[in-house]
Amino acid sequence: MGYYTNFTLALDPSTTVSKEVLEQIDQVITDWDVLEYTCNDCWYGSAKWYEYQEDMCALSKQFPNVIFCLSGEGEDAEDLWCAYFLGGKMQFCPAEITYESFDPEKLKEIPSIKSLS
Repeated sequence: MGYYTNFTLALDPSTTVSKEVLEQIDQVITDWDVLEYTCNDCWYGSAKWYEYQEDMCALSKQFPNVIFCLSGEGEDAEDLWCAYFLGGKMQFCPAEITYESFDPEKLKEIPSIKSLS
């Protein structure tokens, strides 16, 4: 069985790479056979990619001036995260879901279907 995660990999907007470097990055990612290139320097895949941390750290070592952002959406509703990779190091950021506090000033009447006819 296993646990599937939807992965999206992008280059950080502050990162600029040449077409040649982008092609080299794409070749490494293609060899993993996990993600597919989409557009706007972005790759996507739904997979059981348990080695993503090791693979991404190795990729970021190969291209030490590129900031990679990998986001994940797991099968569990609360499994949302992103991770940044630079020079073989990783910063993991789990999602923090918050809701506003109750505010009676924001209450609104909702018209019923009966009152619309």
